[in-house]
Amino acid sequence: MDFSFATGSNLTRKAWAKKWHVESQDESYFYGHGFVGDPSTYIIGELAELQKEQGDQITVGILMKLSGAGVANDSDMETNEENPLYYDDAVVITQIRNAVRMAGKESEQRPADKSLREKVKTLLTEWQAAQIDQTIFTALSASLTKAVYGGDATLTTNIEAGDYMTLALGGICKTYASKATPRIKGPTVKGKKYAGVMVMSPDQEHDLTTLDGSWAQGNREALPAGMDNPIFTDVIGVRRNVIYHSHPRISLATTWGAGANLNGATALFLGIGAGTIAYAKKKIWEEKSFDYANKVGFCVGSLYGFTKNVFNAADYAVVGVRTYRSNN
Repeated sequence: MDFSFATGSNLTRKAWAKKWHVESQDESYFYGHGFVGDPSTYIIGELAELQKEQGDQITVGILMKLSGAGVANDSDMETNEENPLYYDDAVVITQIRNAVRMAGKESEQRPADKSLREKVKTLLTEWQAAQIDQTIFTALSASLTKAVYGGDATLTTNIEAGDYMTLALGGICKTYASKATPRIKGPTVKGKKYAGVMVMSPDQEHDLTTLDGSWAQGNREALPAGMDNPIFTDVIGVRRNVIYHSHPRISLATTWGAGANLNGATALFLGIGAGTIAYAKKKIWEEKSFDYANKVGFCVGSLYGFTKNVFNAADYAVVGVRTYRSNN
């Protein structure tokens, strides 16, 4: 028969919950680089409404710019008003958790390292950051409505060996962003507007920085002001006003090309509003005692949802960049 009693860990739980949440965000690629915040100015918009309200879904929308010709001279304005177009997308909330239960006090006594519990908490912190990052990367890469390709390829099936990531592909994305409807806007850092952020796989980074002569030439350019901003943490470089990053969670392939046997990767060119993350409960941290306080378990998680913003059947601020990649 279970009997509930206080374990005396409440104060520790609260202190660690706050510490864990801060460290988890620092570990995250998207949070750690300052990509998440106000939906109107950040690459990933964060919504908190469901932390105060009931519901497992929140709707995001976009109001398109007016495109009508208007009326000229003394033509009647009445009855000729333009109805703005608007589109919406939904974020569905899911609870995601993970936990570790220690084997018992005797088992904890065996390791020479006496900070085993702290190490377990660190593992859970890193898991939470990686889990949210992977959710975002997977959603942003799925069912892309706009993609550009290395070399002269137009599909993954006709990519050839040597169709590497190049600086020119970043320029194509920048040009597309300026002509897209609605226009893809990049982040603003200390008053300077950037065209977007290109996130590549490590293999694509290697190919770009070692095989593209124009990239090497560009290394002579000075890096931008405001390098203390987190968006420039681990930055590879800035070219044609595009910020270049690298991350191992970029989607990889091994079955591209006519023979379905080539390595490939889908880099992501991202602008403001590429996706939306919504929380009903931002941090779940629980410590539980088992077996008369002989064992203790730690649980972390969040009640959240993420969506790549898709309006009128089109990705709002994401362009896929699919290239052959060396396998270094």
